[in-house]
Amino acid sequence: MREDASVPGAGSPRPTFRGAQRAAATAVAALAAALSGCASGDVHDDAATAASSPTGAEEAASGSTATASSERPACPDPEGFLCLGAIDAARDYTTVAFLPTLTYSVPDDGWFNYEDTFGNFNLTPPGQTLAGINAGTSDFIGVYTSVVAPSLEAAEGCVFTRASDGAETPQQLASWMARRPWIEATEAVPVSIGGLSGVMLEVRAREDVDLPTCHEGLDEVTVGALIMGQDPSSLLHGVIPHMTMRFYLLAYDGGTLAIEISDIDSATATMDQLATVAESFVFDP
Repeated sequence: MREDASVPGAGSPRPTFRGAQRAAATAVAALAAALSGCASGDVHDDAATAASSPTGAEEAASGSTATASSERPACPDPEGFLCLGAIDAARDYTTVAFLPTLTYSVPDDGWFNYEDTFGNFNLTPPGQTLAGINAGTSDFIGVYTSVVAPSLEAAEGCVFTRASDGAETPQQLASWMARRPWIEATEAVPVSIGGLSGVMLEVRAREDVDLPTCHEGLDEVTVGALIMGQDPSSLLHGVIPHMTMRFYLLAYDGGTLAIEISDIDSATATMDQLATVAESFVFDP
């Protein structure tokens, strides 16, 4: 399922799982997470240039017009590339690697940014953790430059490819999602966020229908996959029980950019709190 990449979110993406569960003989464990592939080589020139660019908050704090990469905080996620980690309330931040450039703010201290790659961006609310995202127990907001509908090509090895009956537009992708027999979906409604337009819908796993399964070795993997990244994004995300997912599917660069909110029933953040942050995003294509 993974392909190496020299820079997270660039070149050949290394897709990762979110919204999957393994049923092993001795335990039920979450399949790894909603975070992009790690760096494994020289950083691309574009990344080096991006690393020297300031965030809006850094400019405001320093009064300078340029911030060297050495002055940026260390990203706490080894796969998060140019993420900031802890971010402060009431300050505007701007992504460094992620495209289209995204300006954002959060209402409270305690939020974390665990990803700022060319195709993946993440915000996690107070009280939630990176480990919790990986395990499917923490809420988060993810933004992905380019997503498509996934299809399980081979049950042995859990091999996914782009669905042939998928979508080229946000409306088509929303319709594809709504046709999955193992989810309950709201009607897709028009939406505009930060200069991009598309549709919004919410989904949950149906309690009366089993989610699809595949196998990795001796493990049976339950995975209700709904979106898959394509270059420069790297992800395979889906629904699990006791979770509501809200998707803002927005037209961008001839494809679909997705803002995903994963709201775990037992976690502390509410959908309204997460949506307030997501709907304040401003994109600069």
